[in-house]
Amino acid sequence: MSDNVDGEVPQKGWIESLLESLEMVQWDRFVRAEDDKLGVYFDIYGWIDRDEDAYKDFILLRVFPETDENLRMFTTSSDYYHDEINEILFGDTSESNHCQRVEHTFEVPNVVEIDEPELATDGGRVEDADEVDQPECVYIDCGKCGASNHYDAAHNISDPGPGRCHNCSAYLRQPTEDEHEQFTEFLKSNAEVGEYAE
Repeated sequence: MSDNVDGEVPQKGWIESLLESLEMVQWDRFVRAEDDKLGVYFDIYGWIDRDEDAYKDFILLRVFPETDENLRMFTTSSDYYHDEINEILFGDTSESNHCQRVEHTFEVPNVVEIDEPELATDGGRVEDADEVDQPECVYIDCGKCGASNHYDAAHNISDPGPGRCHNCSAYLRQPTEDEHEQFTEFLKSNAEVGEYAE
């Protein structure tokens, strides 16, 4: 951030400490604006890498450095980091408003669809993958809204805690041993036909 962007940056050090505290974010651009009651504020935009596909998640951090309570707020498309970001910025993991997928609610043609089929980052399925008799992916039904979630949503190897529903963000139950075995067979089958990158 420049020392002189349309005037002095109030509490520049405090803003920088917030940005540095979110180590999972690569900060990109910002906008400086002014609110009649809260004074100068900054909308700061950044990107978060995703392990599961080729997309990145966004984050928007809004800070009001001229308020006595150092008012700040954020929104992010990252379901994985949402609670961690909330804890870093506010010191707790209380309920907050998670992003939801557009294609699950709105019927528009210009939408990113990543749930069906689940693609690998190098281009996904091969053309003849459907011709091979394969076990189906395992789905976990949400106990709150009833939506079907891929096994991956309920059990993440890198983060074995409970996953969240893609539709309502409620916590999902952990897969049973049978479901885990079915999913293992599913992965083996996909690897044999070259459907997913190793």
